[in-house]
Amino acid sequence: MSDPRHTAIAANIDALASILCNAFGSATQAREHMSLGQRNAAIGTIIDVEQRLNDAAAFLRVALALHRGL
Repeated sequence: MSDPRHTAIAANIDALASILCNAFGSATQAREHMSLGQRNAAIGTIIDVEQRLNDAAAFLRVALALHRGL
């Protein structure tokens, strides 16, 4: 029998990793735009990263809370 808390922690870590990889990709693309002098494109590329990082932080908090048994 699988531990439901383990499964939930794993799911939250998977979501966290996915969001962070996506945010990293956006930041990398924005850096490329900046190197080409395309400031508006760079900012447009990262405009939603703040919200994605907030989402990632929420998944992190849940994974930690589940681990701590809260």
